Amino acid sequence: MSQVNAIVINITLDGQNYLEWAFLVETALRGYGLHFHFHLTDDPPELKTDKSNEAAVHTWTVNDGKVMAAMVNSVKPSLIMSLRKFTQAKPMWKFLETRFVQESGALQHTLMQQIHVLNRKTCLLMITIILMIV
Repeated sequence: MSQVNAIVINITLDGQNYLEWAFLVETALRGYGLHFHFHLTDDPPELKTDKSNEAAVHTWTVNDGKVMAAMVNSVKPSLIMSLRKFTQAKPMWKFLETRFVQESGALQHTLMQQIHVLNRKTCLLMITIILMIV
């Protein structure tokens, strides 16, 4: 029996850092030759009736499990149970991508407003500090 080496991702997905996390996960998995599990266009291999591809199916299943483990082990604990329903890496990856990548004009507008408010508060704070010094 071969030894299973865990794939370590040195960042924890917390919801705010999805793009950074996704980049690191894909890079780490590329190093193991497993990143294609996210981008499969074909269905995973199915066992033929004569079991002639049993080894290939087993290898794919083990590797997909490694990819899933890498993702599950690199998300914050409060996200783990939302991944429980997945049995393959690709749907899990798509779920996280959909959840944390939002192409929304309304969201962008809200964020820009928040940045504007923060900039005003920062300017007011700097003016207050300068007046206190003078």
